[in-house]
Amino acid sequence: MAVKNIVIKRGNNIIASVPPTSMSLTEKVMGGGVITASFTYHQAFAFMIGDFIEISNVTFKLNVLPKVTKESTNKYIYDCVFEDQFFDLGKTEFMVIGDVEFDLVGDLMTFVQLLVQNLNRTGSGWTVGSVQDSTAKNIHFSCENCLSVAQKLCSQENFDCEMYLVGKQINFHSFGTVTGHVLKYGY
Repeated sequence: MAVKNIVIKRGNNIIASVPPTSMSLTEKVMGGGVITASFTYHQAFAFMIGDFIEISNVTFKLNVLPKVTKESTNKYIYDCVFEDQFFDLGKTEFMVIGDVEFDLVGDLMTFVQLLVQNLNRTGSGWTVGSVQDSTAKNIHFSCENCLSVAQKLCSQENFDCEMYLVGKQINFHSFGTVTGHVLKYGY
């Protein structure tokens, strides 16, 4: 990942702009993206949870404070982990009318709309994107966060699909098709 400077922001303000000594991006299907970055700074700096960077129009936030190593009075090494918005799903409790334990019957769109409603209860800007058609299911929920609910919806016993984000837009789809072709190796 070739980045000349890491521009770290807090709200609308740039709080630091430093060249990274190392930086890497790890992305997982149904797992979000993580940027690990190390850099040297000439003074101690009080980073805060929620400070963020933007890479290719994607926001990555500090959800844990960086590890700081003081090498001298004017040399501090920072090891930061920035996480994309996927990780925000795990911070919001999934509920309906204040209840955290309930059964709900609906198609996938019904559950995704409730998921987005919950996310907008603790944040803002979350929207429903593209959602595959499905039949109605009865699903039980008990003290779960929105990330575990999304994973539950995607499971084979429920809607057998994958979730992906485009910014704060949540999409649910199955990828790939069963062709019926049989592949063999050898004679």
